[in-house]
Amino acid sequence: MAALLLAPTVADAQSSGYAGAPFREHPIEVAQMAALERIEVTARALAVAAVSDEADEDGAADGSGEEHEGAGGPLVDFGLLRANLAAASPELEKQLAAAIDALVEAAEDRKDAAEAAEEVIRLTPAARGKLMTDAVADTPSFQAALMASLLLDEGGIAEGYEEATQGKASAYATNYFALQRVKSLWEGLAGRASPQQAAEVAATIAILDGLFPSQETPERLSPDPEQAEAPAQQLVGLLEGVADAELYLGRDLAAAATVVCDVAAKGCASLEAGKEALGVEELRIAAGYYDQTVRDTLGMMAPETAAAIAEALEEVDEGGADEAAEACSPLLEGLAEGRAALTP
Repeated sequence: MAALLLAPTVADAQSSGYAGAPFREHPIEVAQMAALERIEVTARALAVAAVSDEADEDGAADGSGEEHEGAGGPLVDFGLLRANLAAASPELEKQLAAAIDALVEAAEDRKDAAEAAEEVIRLTPAARGKLMTDAVADTPSFQAALMASLLLDEGGIAEGYEEATQGKASAYATNYFALQRVKSLWEGLAGRASPQQAAEVAATIAILDGLFPSQETPERLSPDPEQAEAPAQQLVGLLEGVADAELYLGRDLAAAATVVCDVAAKGCASLEAGKEALGVEELRIAAGYYDQTVRDTLGMMAPETAAAIAEALEEVDEGGADEAAEACSPLLEGLAEGRAALTP
């Protein structure tokens, strides 16, 4: 999700000039809803893709199975919301977990994943309803944040086209469906746009449609692997104006560091309160925001602090709740030092 560090290409607005800031105001909810969006579009791709297209050379499904957890996929994304969903609806959590497991297993085994995919697609709307209130989820700023995530997150539309040029067929199909979701979300925002904004958004979406004309990978892709990057960035910049919302968390590194600190502190508090699964989940969300916004800059400005944070986050990622709890003190200390280093 490093693309969210970049400034918009169509506006030079300051973050303080927007009425909403969903990545600051609802960081956990945005991360979880974006993860759920990725789970659903992946399921839609697997529901229609040929089995052979969904396996790489070693026979594992691209981005879906445990062998690829470092690169994301349904299992990793579910790990960002599973504990919250279990607290809200234990039965729905069990049903969605079973459906995702079946989807991943079918893809890894190069079997027809359509049935499992349809079950995931059926359950995701209910999960959305359990995880968030409509009062927040239906706001223009939150909807725009989901669009920005689908466009610019790691493995999203901007990056997915590049992966497709490298032969990853699943990336193309998944991001074709991600683009359809972006267009659906845009329908809910279009009424807020001025005629000029609406025309610019339509033109930008048309460019992306030209790159993702169908779920099938074209015989010829653009020789420029970053062909989708500019229109994706441009679209997010336009959405900031339409939704009156800051959609680039990394524009203000001090503010981004504060978000990371706050989410990590919440995770550590959950662990201390005995809510182990919830605490680990929140710490993983904090780690995602850290990676996408401040990690690289902090690594240059304060390498020792960045190294300490990286070591603590590795304990969270690779260990269990006990290891995560032990990592909390050095993690929070390092994040506080990092925030101070990034504050003007």
